[in-house]
Amino acid sequence: MKKLPLFKPTFFLHNRAMEKNLRILVVDDSKTIRMMIRESLNNLGFFNVAEAEDGDEAFTFLIENFFENPIELILCDFEMPKLDGRGLLKALKHDNEFSKIPFIMISGKGDLKQIIKMAKEGLKHFIVKPFDDETLMTKLEGALIK
Repeated sequence: MKKLPLFKPTFFLHNRAMEKNLRILVVDDSKTIRMMIRESLNNLGFFNVAEAEDGDEAFTFLIENFFENPIELILCDFEMPKLDGRGLLKALKHDNEFSKIPFIMISGKGDLKQIIKMAKEGLKHFIVKPFDDETLMTKLEGALIK
């Protein structure tokens, strides 16, 4: 993966300058993929990264951390055991507070039909594996700038 220089992002999220302490949740059943995404985020200057193995674990994490350390962006794999990415997205969209969290779906499949179907379910941002740091940064900017 291409490494970009570290910098302090200056775009805005919820009326505050987004800094490298943005709280990001990476959801993927593969520990290796989670580590690779964390490394990419670190390369981009984001170090406050939590991880979950599936949608169930992610939803529990979101609830447990809602008041003290709320997540501000979710990067989630599409295919996972238990609750998959689509299921997590649906659950979040039915909650008034969680529906406000920017959500980027990650998949190894660039199937246009799946993307269109998920877009109808509320998905606005999608990234196809593999991706480089520059592509990830573009997707982060797109998800965070309203």
